[in-house]
Amino acid sequence: MCDVDGTLLGEDGWKPGAVDLVREAGLAGLRVALCSGRPKESLLMLAGELPEVTYVAAGGGSVVLRRDGDAWTVVGLRFLPPEVVAEVEARAAEIDMEVWA
Repeated sequence: MCDVDGTLLGEDGWKPGAVDLVREAGLAGLRVALCSGRPKESLLMLAGELPEVTYVAAGGGSVVLRRDGDAWTVVGLRFLPPEVVAEVEARAAEIDMEVWA
């Protein structure tokens, strides 16, 4: 599992050695996963540049997808229930705290 932003990817694109690292791991028979708080569409676009990536974990782990040939299959999907989100939003509002959910 490799974090994307700030680890493999910098402001100007892939960090030096990042693509080689992922490719070598794939060639060694390791399953490579890209992980991020990013939405799945963004991670899938990045994984499209690296055929060695076999998994992506997006949205902070709320969705996990596995590469199946040219397609991606959801293997895990986990979201907070709406009532939990509403409670967190209400408590955050009480203390003037910004919440993203």
